[in-house]
Order: sequence, then structure tokens, then C-alpha cells
Amino acid sequence: MRLFEEQMNALILDEDTAEVRRLVKKTDWEKSGIIRTFTAYSIEKAEEVLKTEEIAVFICGLTLNKKETLTMLSRIREKMPYLGIIVLGTITEPDVFRSMLKLRISDCLEKPVNDKELEQDIKRMIDRADLRQKDEEERRYGKYWKKNYILIQEVFWKNLCLGRIPGGPEEIEAAAAHVNAPLDKDRRYRMILITLKNEGEMEQAWGDNLCQVAVQNLARAISKKSGRSSKAIVIYTRVVLIADEDEFEMEEEKCMKLAQACEKELGAKILCYLSDDIFCEEFGNTYSRLLEYSKDDILQQKVVTWVKEKKEPGNEKIIIPEQWGDLLYSRQVEQLVTQVRFFLVALTKSGVLNEKKFRIFQQDMLQLFFTQMEKKEMRAHELYDNPEIYRLYKLAIYSIDSMCIWVEKCGMYITGQMGEGPSGQKLVGQIKDYIRGNLRNEITMEELSQITHLNPDYMTRVFKRETGISIKKYVIKKKMELAKQLLQTTEASVSEIALEVGYDNFSYFIKLFQKHYGITPKRFRKKNGKVENLPFS
Repeated sequence: MRLFEEQMNALILDEDTAEVRRLVKKTDWEKSGIIRTFTAYSIEKAEEVLKTEEIAVFICGLTLNKKETLTMLSRIREKMPYLGIIVLGTITEPDVFRSMLKLRISDCLEKPVNDKELEQDIKRMIDRADLRQKDEEERRYGKYWKKNYILIQEVFWKNLCLGRIPGGPEEIEAAAAHVNAPLDKDRRYRMILITLKNEGEMEQAWGDNLCQVAVQNLARAISKKSGRSSKAIVIYTRVVLIADEDEFEMEEEKCMKLAQACEKELGAKILCYLSDDIFCEEFGNTYSRLLEYSKDDILQQKVVTWVKEKKEPGNEKIIIPEQWGDLLYSRQVEQLVTQVRFFLVALTKSGVLNEKKFRIFQQDMLQLFFTQMEKKEMRAHELYDNPEIYRLYKLAIYSIDSMCIWVEKCGMYITGQMGEGPSGQKLVGQIKDYIRGNLRNEITMEELSQITHLNPDYMTRVFKRETGISIKKYVIKKKMELAKQLLQTTEASVSEIALEVGYDNFSYFIKLFQKHYGITPKRFRKKNGKVENLPFS
């Protein structure tokens, strides 16, 4: 981490306007590590720029009044002890030379300035600043800081979001400076809370919070701007992205891009909740508000949501319909789940349902289950003894989908239908048979869900567990195998074969085939010109 990582600007002061403009135009500033250059032709203007802009390197000509220039440099050095200063001009007076040494100015270039020498001088100056910062860090924090400064800063941002840093803006800025965290008490920030829509599935696939760390890394990469990235931290099961006012552009586009990357790379479905502009002292309340909103967002329909002042639900009491008990008693579990979903969606759209009432609803459902179990002389604790049901119980409050999966599993258990469902191998065989018989059509998860009478997420998990491959990849594999066979055994064109295996997008078919076999269909046929009758399964 460089001392001037976020403020790599240079200021040139000289009354010789032609020389200043030549330097601005001819010098390779980017190669030297400078992002932006400012110019001044008077001491007053230079000091004004130094007050308003973050300057890393100050290039000062001595064609101005030397005494006034040295007085100015003395003022600047007192206020900015680590500012890099390069003097342009010939020094012949011993007293001027001694004054420059006292001001720790050792970089001096004669006019006309050689561009390459200036570039090398700036680079050396920045390298010295890096070494100085490393020495300062080791002095203040020791070797532990050098190895763990990113983690230390993440703890700071986490504590700030959780309201654990007391005081106002100045106290917060001081706490940030103590760990070298880039926080300005007068800058605006925006907070983005990222949650996993399919948290249960990700927890099974990745383990506790590991998927959140992967989302954190993707968020850092996608939000990266101007050589740095937004602050992305993990807080328990959520990821928080903090953007300062220089990064306010295109937040929604970045969130959508992040959502696509998470699903493609990790299989994670994320939801992003964006705050209004806030200052550092508002982090704690903002995080709490975003967290509460995300918990109340039971429908989870939008990938990106701007969180404004939330309308509080009324005090309406949720009453479970009496006929649900009858449906469970008569073993109509599928109809029960359908009615539960319709009931919850209607409550959410009317603004009645929030996280607290959702939890109460789950307890009321438990009471319904226990009542039916008592009629069947079943013990209530049996629901908790079943590890799969207990896992789904903990996940149920995250969304309506999760609640319906839990209700379905409990209903199947209570009515004795869990053992009557297809085994893992039987389910896989059923899915494979359908896929092999419909390779010429587009195969959707909805179709497979209908033929197996299972929830799509549960069906996908069982297939992956039994085969080691996802249903989507298995469909592509079989379609490519059929395409390969048709290329070898028929004289149909490549476009006809693409349609034959269910792809009306010709380019996409070629891309899939090449990815699967490492060669385009046309070259494959040319290489395997001999028509063979190959078995296909």
C-alpha cells in the first residue's frame, strides 16, 4: 500500500509559462506514477492549490524571487513534512543551497529540464515515500501490521457498521487514522448490504460463511476504480460494500454485474440493498436499517433495492386458516404448500408481513404440525430429531420459498410420505430418462420439477449429490454427445444438427461444442470424415 495511493497528483510552480506547459505536455506523468497535474504561475496560486488538492509531488522553479520562494517552501515543509519537492533552476548562492538542505530538498534539476531526468526524479521520490511509510508502519504497529493491515482495517469498518466506535465524526476519523483506514469525516458514503438468497444451498456447498468471503472478493474486483477498490467486508452472514462519493456512479449496474458474476462463478444468488448518502457517524444506524429491511424482504423479487424510509406494518394479527389442518390430516401436502405460498405472498404484497410476524407464522405452523402429530400419537420432538427438517427449520425464515420447502418436508414426514418418495438413485434415473428422451427440445427445470413432483432446488441438490454433476451440465453433455454422433453418422449440416439438439442459436451451439470437445463442429467432421455408427446412451 503506497503512501500516495489515493492522491498521486503533482503541482508545477514557475513564472515561465512556456516551460510549465512544455513539462505538462512532454513528461510521461503516468509512467512516473502521477495521475493528475496542477499548474501555478504565482506563489499565491500554488499555496491555494496545496490547500484544496492532495498533492504528492511539488515541482518549483527558482526563476521567481528566490527569497520569497524559500520562505514559501519553509511554510509548506512545516505543514507537509513528507511532501516531495523538486526544485528547477541553477543554484550558485551558498545560502540558498544551505536553506534547501535544511528544508530536506535534495532534488534539483537545471533548466531546460530533461524530461527523462524529471520522470526518474519523481519515481525515486515516490519510492522513498513508500520506504518511509513502511518504516513508519513498522515503528507504529510492528511486523504484525505489515502482514495483517488489511484484516485490521476490515475490523475497523466492521466495528463502525456495528456501532462499536463511540463518538462523533472527529473521534471516528481519529480511530480510522490509528489503523490507516481511508476515511474522511466530511466525505459522503453509500452502503450496500449484500445477502444470499439461496443461503442454505450455499452453506451446504461451501460451509459456514466461506461463500460470503468469495462474494466479498468478487465485490472488490467488480467495484474497483482508479487503482483501488471499495471497502468490502463480511459481517456474519452478510457482505457490506462501502463506496465513497467518487464511486457513486453506476451502483445499480455494478450490483447487477456482481449478481451475474456470483451466480456464474459461485452458484450464489445475491440481493443488494442500497442506502442513501451518509456520513461516517451514520454507519451504525444505516447498517441496522438495511439489515432490518433485508429481513423483512420476504418476497425477494428484486436484485437491487434502494432502501428509503420504511413504512411500518400495522398491528394486524396473522391467523392460519383452519382448513390447513384438514389438508394435512387428509395427506394433501402439495395443496397445503400451494395455499401457504399464496397466503404469504398476499400478506407481503399488502405490507402486513415483516420478519417478526414471519417468525410468529412459523411458530403457528409448528403448533399446527404438533396438533396433527398428537392425533397420530407422534411425539413433537421427532421433527427436531430429523436433521434435514431441523436444517430447513433454521432456513425457513429467510424467504417464502424456504418456508414452503420446510412446510412441505414437515407435511411429508407427518403424513408418512417421506419414505414413499423416490430414492436418490431412482430420482436420478427418472431425470436422466426424461433428458435422454427430450434432447431435441429445450429442457427446463420447471418441466423436470413437474415430472418428479419435487421442489427444483431439492431436486437439483439430490441430482448433484448422486452424480457429481449439475442437471444443467448433464443436459449439455448429452446434447453434445448427440451432436457428435450426428456429425459422424449423418450428412446433415452443422446448423441442422444444432436445431436437432435443441439450439436455435447457431453461434451458441458452436461455442458449447468447442468448449466440450476442444474443436469446432466443422473441424470435428473434417477430422472424423469417416461415418461411423456409434452407440449413444
